[in-house]
Amino acid sequence: MNTSEPRIAVIEEEFLIALDAEFLIGQTLHGRVHTVRPDQFARWTDSDLSAIDLCLIDVPMQAEQAAATARRLVRLGTPFIFTTVSEVYRHGVEGFNGTPVLMKPYDGEILFAVVTTMLRSEESPQNWRPIRASTDWPLAPRTAK
Repeated sequence: MNTSEPRIAVIEEEFLIALDAEFLIGQTLHGRVHTVRPDQFARWTDSDLSAIDLCLIDVPMQAEQAAATARRLVRLGTPFIFTTVSEVYRHGVEGFNGTPVLMKPYDGEILFAVVTTMLRSEESPQNWRPIRASTDWPLAPRTAK
């Protein structure tokens, strides 16, 4: 990762939501934010992705496309966060246990905290709970009972 200027991809079908994420991240981090629709992202080469430090992947009502994108990022070793408005995926996407899920609409402080935490991590955090509001911060692993 280029720590002086991270490159973040926001994979989002809804243009205004993508712009919101771009604005919120851009206001707090000095880096490049690429907004891209899922169909456009599918055309990115592995070489294109090697320059990306973190991806935010929207999970719509049907998670198949988001899961395919996530599998590709796992293969390439690119960290990612799921984002969604759907309560169905509030606790994660099947097959990606422990991957952070950021609920929308975005809270700017939480978005910044999650993104910077992921950019600093050597590995993606495991067993994080869904993040909904500032009362959910700090991120903490779920404890086994």
